[in-house]
Amino acid sequence: MAANSAEVFATLVQIWASHFSEAWEAMAGSRPAISLQQCIPDPAQPQPVWYRFALGKDADADFFVGSNHWERMGTVVLAAAGVDTPLPEDIQGTCVEILNQAAAALARALSKQTGREIVAAAGVESPAPPEDFLRASLHFPIEDNDHELWLAGSESLANQLRSVSESDKPLAPPVKAPSGERGGRSMELLLDVELPVSVSFGRAQLPLKDVLKLTTGSIVELNRSVSEPVEVIVNNCVIARGEVVVVEGNFGVRIRQVISRQERLQSFK
Repeated sequence: MAANSAEVFATLVQIWASHFSEAWEAMAGSRPAISLQQCIPDPAQPQPVWYRFALGKDADADFFVGSNHWERMGTVVLAAAGVDTPLPEDIQGTCVEILNQAAAALARALSKQTGREIVAAAGVESPAPPEDFLRASLHFPIEDNDHELWLAGSESLANQLRSVSESDKPLAPPVKAPSGERGGRSMELLLDVELPVSVSFGRAQLPLKDVLKLTTGSIVELNRSVSEPVEVIVNNCVIARGEVVVVEGNFGVRIRQVISRQERLQSFK
């Protein structure tokens, strides 16, 4: 019997909750015990702050996450990182980063299950989702306080995922490793090879006379605007492009595009 939209959405919520726990643990050092409950809005509670995540290219393929506890959650995570008096923008950025990581992991899981590429756009603060959206409530205790998250998604989103997962179209067979002990052993050895990874914000060419004039405080203008993605370079080859993020006070790069084989070959030139 085919699963209905509510069952598909419940599965989606469980996948998201698992990845949310992983993202929280990576930033706070401990994994919360999350329980899924029926979402029953309490009129006495203030309206939650919602973030919207677009899953795929369809206009109504949106996934919403809301809570009244963003400040508490962000403060707990930053405290674990040694930040005792965080600014409001730091709290918001921390919460959004955890949600973005969970949404990206959910998109990868859905891509694997449905056999088509699904990309999650970065979360943006949003008005409340429509009342007819499918909803669920997640609860988890942190420092003796109960934290609650509301999740909402359109029935259209659930139908899209259901229709793809129930399709009779066979998926491409997995690529098998070369047979034989020698080939398998060689691949195992290659997996331990370390490669240098760097991130390029841009490049500039200067005459030698200008280079000699550089001092503390000098500004070198690069050939890339602040809105353009940075390049991820492995062993002198550009393999991906992404955006700069901050995780626990360290810079990181969220991959937005893995470049084609042809582009990789051209980057060697």
